[in-house]
Amino acid sequence: MNSVNGDVLYYILFDVWTSHRPSLLNATLVCKRWHSIAQRILDGHLDQLIVSPVTEARNKLLFDRIESDAVFQKRIHTITVADVFSSGLVHIQAARFFPPHDLPRVKGPYGWLEPRSQSTWNQLEHLARVIERSSLRNLIWAAKPRMPMCIFDAVENCSTCRVQIQFRDDYADSRFGPVTFPSIETPGSLIALHGVASRLTRLGIVVPAFDMSSDTETTMLHTLGDLLSKSPLSALEIHAAGRLFANSVASPAFKTIRGFQWLPENVDCPLSLRKLRLTNFCLCDADEPTVMRFQHFVQCRDIEEAHFTCPAFLDLLSKRHTQLSALTLELDSRYESAYSSCSKPPLHSGIWDFLLSQNHLEVLSIINGTDVVQTSELALTETLFSHLGKSLEYLRIHEREMGLRWDRSTRIILSPSTIQVIGETCPRLRLLAIDAPWEDALLSNHLDCVRHHVAFIYHLQLSLEIEKCGQAPARVPVSVQRCVDMWHHLRDSPSQLHLRSLLVSIGAMHPLERCNQNRIDVMTRHQRRVLIRRVNEHESESGNRGDSLMATCLNVDEFEARLRYDGNATYGGLSKDHLDTRRKYWIEGSKTEPMSLQQPDFCNRPSR
Repeated sequence: MNSVNGDVLYYILFDVWTSHRPSLLNATLVCKRWHSIAQRILDGHLDQLIVSPVTEARNKLLFDRIESDAVFQKRIHTITVADVFSSGLVHIQAARFFPPHDLPRVKGPYGWLEPRSQSTWNQLEHLARVIERSSLRNLIWAAKPRMPMCIFDAVENCSTCRVQIQFRDDYADSRFGPVTFPSIETPGSLIALHGVASRLTRLGIVVPAFDMSSDTETTMLHTLGDLLSKSPLSALEIHAAGRLFANSVASPAFKTIRGFQWLPENVDCPLSLRKLRLTNFCLCDADEPTVMRFQHFVQCRDIEEAHFTCPAFLDLLSKRHTQLSALTLELDSRYESAYSSCSKPPLHSGIWDFLLSQNHLEVLSIINGTDVVQTSELALTETLFSHLGKSLEYLRIHEREMGLRWDRSTRIILSPSTIQVIGETCPRLRLLAIDAPWEDALLSNHLDCVRHHVAFIYHLQLSLEIEKCGQAPARVPVSVQRCVDMWHHLRDSPSQLHLRSLLVSIGAMHPLERCNQNRIDVMTRHQRRVLIRRVNEHESESGNRGDSLMATCLNVDEFEARLRYDGNATYGGLSKDHLDTRRKYWIEGSKTEPMSLQQPDFCNRPSR
C-alpha cells in the first residue's frame, strides 16, 4: 500500500469512512502516512451534528475549539446538520382538547409553529459564527425543521460554501401519522433561499398544497420558480403536502399542484438534474404550452433518479429517451377517490411501456400499482421482469390499506407464481419489499415461496395489514417474537437464503394528509416496524460471526432516541407519557379476537 498514490489512498479510506467508521479509526494506527490521510478525512467532515437541549455543552466545546484552533478550522470543509430538536413541540391531538392560549406554541398561517428553546437558539447562533469564520466548501442541512435565518445569513457571507438542503428521508414515514410539518415552507423561507441561490446544489423541500388565498399561493410558487432558475441544482425534491384533519375547520381540504405556469418561461440554462422528485404534482390536464415550459426548464434526458405521483411525467421522460437508474411511482390508491394526486386514473399500459423502455433500472418502487406489474397473464409478467431483471437490484411493490381497523377489504398482493417469476428473472436482486397475506397459513406459504425462489436476496421487507377484530383464529397478533419466528422459518434448513435483515411493517401506511378527522383511527397508533438482522463480528459482543440475531422494534428505538435528545420530543403525535403504553402494543401486537360489547376497546389492547 505504500506504493499507492496519496489521492487514491484518500478515496480508499474515504470509502472506508462512509461504510464503517470504526475501521477508519483503526486505519489511523497503521502508519504515519495512513494516520495523516485518515485524520484529514475525520477532521474534514463535521457530520451528524445534532442541535438539541441535551447537546448544548458538547456542541459548545466543539464550536469553541473550531473558533480557537486555526489549523483545525482550516481542515473542516463540510458540515452536516443532521437534526434540530426544538424542545417545544406539543402533539397535534392536544389542539383538539385544549384552548390555544393553554398551548406552549403559536398558531401560524400554515399550522402550529414550534417554539424553540433558548438552548437550541444559542447553539444555532454559535454554529452560524463558526460557519462565517470557516472556509467551508459544503453545508448540508439534513434537519427536519427549516434552516433558520441566522444560518442563512452566515452562509450568504461565506462565498465558497455550496449549500445542500436534503429532503428528509423519514418524511415518507412520518407524514403517514398524526404529526405536524415543521419542515413546510413559508413565503419568507423561500425568499431567504434566494440569498444562497447561486450556490444551491441540492434542494429538498415541502411546500403547502392546501387551499390558501390565490395571491399567496401564486406568490409562493413563482418565488420557488424564480429560485430554481437561479440555482445550479443537481438534485430537486419537492413534496406538495396536505394537512392533517383535511376537512376540519382548522385545516382545508387536500389539494394537488397542477400545471407549471409558475416556472419562468425563458431560461438561459435549463436545470441539469440527476435526481427529480415531484410528489402531489399533476401533469395530466396540462396543455401543450405548459408541457413545453417544463421541458425547457428541466433537461429530462439527464435525470437518473425520479419519484412521481403522476404517471404523466413518465411520458415526458419517454419522449426524451431518458434512462433511469431508480424510479419510485406512487399512484393513487383505490381508497382515495375524493383527494387524489391525479385528475385521471393511471394508464397501466403507459407505465408498462415506460418500464420496458428502461435498460439500466436498478431500483424500482411502485406503490398502489401491484396490478401494473402483475397481470392476469403470467407470460406478460415474465416478459416485464425478464427485461428489468438484467439490472434490477431493489424492488418494492406495495399497496396501502384503507386505514380503518374495522375495514374488511383486502389488498392486491403479489402471488406466489409472480414471486417465483421474480426469482427466476432477477438474479441481481438484493432487496425485495412486498406485501404479505394477513392470514398465518397464507403468510407461511409466502415465506416458503421466498426462501425457495428468491434465495439470493440479502434484505427482505414484508408489509402486513394491521391486526383487526375478528381475524382470530386465522391470525395471531404480530409480536416481536412472531417476527423472529418468521426469520427462523425463512432460514430453516435446507434453505439457501442469504438473508441479512428482515423488516416487518405491520400496518400498511396511509397518508393522513388526505383524510378528514372522522377517518383518523387508532390504527395509526398500532402501526409498527420490527427489524430482525444478523449481527456481524464488528457488532457482536462475543465476536462470533454465527447467526446471532438482533430484534428491534424501530418505533420504540426511534422514540427513545428522540427523547435522549429532547425530553419533550413527540413521535407520531405521541408524547413521552404514552411511551410505556405504546411499547406494549408495538412489541406484543394487537388483539384479533372479536370486539366485546362490555369492552368496546378490547381489540385495541395488546396481546397477553
